[in-house]
Amino acid sequence: MRDIDYATAVARVRVNENSLLSTSDIDRLCGTKSEQEAIAVLQEKGFLSAGENVETALESVVSKAFSLIKEIAPDKNEFDFLLIKNDFHNLKTVLKGVITDTDYEEYLIKPSVVDTEIIKTAVKEQKFSLLPKYMSDTAQTAYDYFVTTSDGQLSDICIDKGSLLAVLALSQNNQNAFIRDLGELIVASANMRIAVRAAKIKQSDNILKQALCDTKSLSAKKLIEAAAEGVQAVGEYISNTKFSLAAAELSKSVGDFEKWCDNALVDFVESSRYSSFGPAPLAAYVVRAEALQKTIRIIISGKRAGLAENEIKQRIRAVY
Repeated sequence: MRDIDYATAVARVRVNENSLLSTSDIDRLCGTKSEQEAIAVLQEKGFLSAGENVETALESVVSKAFSLIKEIAPDKNEFDFLLIKNDFHNLKTVLKGVITDTDYEEYLIKPSVVDTEIIKTAVKEQKFSLLPKYMSDTAQTAYDYFVTTSDGQLSDICIDKGSLLAVLALSQNNQNAFIRDLGELIVASANMRIAVRAAKIKQSDNILKQALCDTKSLSAKKLIEAAAEGVQAVGEYISNTKFSLAAAELSKSVGDFEKWCDNALVDFVESSRYSSFGPAPLAAYVVRAEALQKTIRIIISGKRAGLAENEIKQRIRAVY
C-alpha cells in the first residue's frame, strides 16, 4: 500500500477522534467528588448512555475503534498485531475451561481476530490446525503442557510468549517503519515488565527463558541474567538501551515504571497526530482508544474506592 491510499481512512479517523475524551475531560473526571458524579460527566459527554453499565461502555471503546479500522483500512489485516493479544487471552481461557471442565464464557473478550467459536472447536477437538499458524503451534504446546503436567502456569507462560511472538511476526512483516517500531515497542515493554516482576519474586531462570523473546532493542538473555540479580540490575541493563527513561522511572518505583510502559505507547503514536497519510494515524487511534479505556477504568475504580483526586491522577495513564 502507498501512504496516499490511506487518505480517506485517515480523514474518517480524524472525525471519530472527536468522540474520544480530551485531556481536559479526563481532568474533569478526576475532579468529580464521587463515582456517580463521574458517571454523570461521562453521560454528558456522550460516552455513556443513561442506564448503561460502565464496564459495557468501556469494552465498546476499543471494540468500536477496531470495527472502524476494519471498515476503512485499505488492508483489513494490517492492524491485527494490536488486537492479537485478545485472541491469546481467549485461547488461554478456553484451554483452562475445557481441560478443567469449568465455565469460561464470561471471561472471553472482544474484539478479536479469530472467532472464539473457532478457538473453542480447536481446543475441544484438538484440531489446532484450525487456528492461524502464528497461534496453532503455541496452542498445541500449551495444551500438551497442561494435560501432561497439570501446570497451568507453564501453559499460561507459553501462551503469553506466543502472543508476543505473534505481535512481532505480524508487525515486523509490514513495510511501514511506524508499524514495525510500534510492534517492537509493545513487545519490548512487555519483556521489561516480565523481567521486573520476575526479579521482584525471584522467579527461576528456566521460567524466564520460556517467557521472554528477543527484540531488536532488548536481549532476552541479558534481561534474564539481570533479573537473576534483582530489580536494580534489570534497571541497570535497561539504562544502557534505548529505554533509559524506563530505567529512570524504575529507580523511583515499580509503579512509576509500569506507568511509563503504558504511556510510552501513547507518546510514540503522538508523532502521527498531524499526518494525513499512511497507516500510522489508524494505529494511533486504536492505541489512544485502549489508553482511554484503561484511564477511565482507573478513575472509576478510584472514585469507587474513595481515593483522593491527587491519588487518582498519580495512577492514570496518558491518553494524548
